[in-house]
Amino acid sequence: MFEEPAGAWSLALSKAKLTWSADASTVTKTSVPHLVIPPWAGLLGTPRQAALNELRVNRLLHHVPPPVAVPALVRWSRREPSMTFEAVDGVPLGPKFPSSLADAEVHDLVEMALAMDHYRPRRRWFRRLRVDARLRLHQRSGLLSEADAQTLDRLARSPDVKWHFAHGDITARNVLRDRDRRPVLIDWEWAGLYPAGYELAFLWSSLVNIPSGRAQAGAAVPAHSEGGFLLSATMVHLLHLQMWRARPHALAARFEQTLAELLSAVRGHRTGR
Repeated sequence: MFEEPAGAWSLALSKAKLTWSADASTVTKTSVPHLVIPPWAGLLGTPRQAALNELRVNRLLHHVPPPVAVPALVRWSRREPSMTFEAVDGVPLGPKFPSSLADAEVHDLVEMALAMDHYRPRRRWFRRLRVDARLRLHQRSGLLSEADAQTLDRLARSPDVKWHFAHGDITARNVLRDRDRRPVLIDWEWAGLYPAGYELAFLWSSLVNIPSGRAQAGAAVPAHSEGGFLLSATMVHLLHLQMWRARPHALAARFEQTLAELLSAVRGHRTGR
């Protein structure tokens, strides 16, 4: 177990604690157990499962470097679990749902999502987006009709939708700008197998307050990923609306409107083109 060095300082987050070394050269991320886990959280796994997934993914990134900058993994432990990285001297580009971003920042986020589309490591242990289980939950809770659930399920199973490894949470909150002005992608706890287009879909969803940024992300979707993008954006909106039923959010009404637009597009999407 890692001992917290003298002079170190910590930051408590909702699911983890970050502890910087006394000289600020490294930062240790340790998972924090949740005493209360909402019903929908079972679809994402327990906090410990997410932390162990992040640990395995970061070990993979250490051996198979991705096409984006990531913090260097120094050491780890499965017991807590915890990971120690070389500290990145920078701050996030913004919150999860930023109200403003510079054009250059939106460009970097889009380019990062596109770059990840070409990173194709293969491991049998990768977690996979549980489309079927999520659709059942959203249908039971009244967010989704049976007909729309079936349409989404068919799209997920369509040969037009390819699945591959993705970070799964590319937003301004998870990208730091280092001393050399490079964007650095952090927090890989949700990484796994997703439909092609998921990276851009999650980013697009997070740019709800920046119409020009959302337009830029949407325009970057490759033609071969249109079905995966539609499926992914719909699943992202459904999950957030599911979470916000127990924890009201100011963006809920706008996500409901966008969900209706996405479902209409999904109904009109033709596979096999």
